[in-house]
Amino acid sequence: MNIIDHGAWEPYTPEELPYGSPPNALFVRRVSDHVDWYVYANGPGVIKSKAEVQAAAQEAANPKGPQKDASETPAPKEPPPKPNLQSVNFQPGSVVFSANIHSGINKYVIGPVNRDVTALHPADQVVGEITDYTGTDPFKDLNGSIYDPAAGTITPLVLPKLLSRAIIVERLNADKKIDKLAAYLSSHPYEHEWWYAKQTFAETDKTLKKLLKEIGADLDVVLAEAPPSPDPRFT
Repeated sequence: MNIIDHGAWEPYTPEELPYGSPPNALFVRRVSDHVDWYVYANGPGVIKSKAEVQAAAQEAANPKGPQKDASETPAPKEPPPKPNLQSVNFQPGSVVFSANIHSGINKYVIGPVNRDVTALHPADQVVGEITDYTGTDPFKDLNGSIYDPAAGTITPLVLPKLLSRAIIVERLNADKKIDKLAAYLSSHPYEHEWWYAKQTFAETDKTLKKLLKEIGADLDVVLAEAPPSPDPRFT
C-alpha cells in the first residue's frame, strides 16, 4: 500500500478573512508550514481577493465582443463538466483520510475516508493519501484502523484486554496483594474514587498500571488473558 503523508493540521483564525467568507467560517492550517487547508486541497485559486471577485462579476455582466442578434444565438449546449478542483497536492482517484490521536491507546485512529479531498476538514488531525487503493469501499476498509505516519502503515485496530474489577481483586487476593490495595486506596482519594467508579478496566489503563506497580503486583499475572474488550474509543 502506497501512502503519502500530508502532515498534521490545526485550527487557526486568519488575520484577515478571505473576501466573501462567512464570519463563522472554520480554517485549518498545516502545523509544519502554516499552509491553509482550503488552498492546499483545492488549489491556489480557491481563495480570491475582493478585486478578483469584483472583476469577475463585472466581466460576467459585460461580456467582451460584439453582441449577436438573438436569432443568431445557437441552441444551448450541454454545460461543460465541472472542473476538478483537487489540487496538484493530491493524485486524481486516490483515497484520502484523516486520523486523530486517541489518548486511550496513544495512536492515530482513522476517521473520515473519502475520494474527494475537499470533503475533509482535518482540524487537530493528520492527513494521509493512498494512491494505489484497489478495493470498492474505502470507508469500510479503513475507518477505525490505526495509521502510523512515521512508518507509513495502516493496520487493524487490536483491542486491549478488558478485565472486571472482580477478576482483578481475585487475582490480587491470590497474589497476597489485596491488603496493600486497600491501604493504597485509603491514602489516595483520587485513586479511591476512580477504583470504585469503574466496573471494568482496559489493560492499557495508565492509572491501573500505576496502581498495580505501587502495590508491587505482578502486571503479567493481574493482566493475564481475559475476554476481548469492546472498542476502547467508547470505554
